Amino acid sequence: MLLIRKGFDSNEFKGNFEIVSLTGTINTMNNEFYTHIHMSAGNDKGEVFGGHLNRAIISATCEIIINIIDGKVDRYFDEEIGLNLFKF
Repeated sequence: MLLIRKGFDSNEFKGNFEIVSLTGTINTMNNEFYTHIHMSAGNDKGEVFGGHLNRAIISATCEIIINIIDGKVDRYFDEEIGLNLFKF
């Protein structure tokens, strides 16, 4: 039997980290802005951690490039899968 667990686990990291990679989407869900961001961050030992970014505090600087596409991409909650999926 295959069991499917819906949702994500969260981790909290405290300390000083350098952003190694930051990628994701900014779109809408229920007529409000919705973000889905993945981040990899390294510590002073060269260890890298990654996952979903829910919240971060930038202490010095963060260089971000945002590519805007034509059209609208929305999200909706899929009851069967348990995730917020793209709606094109």
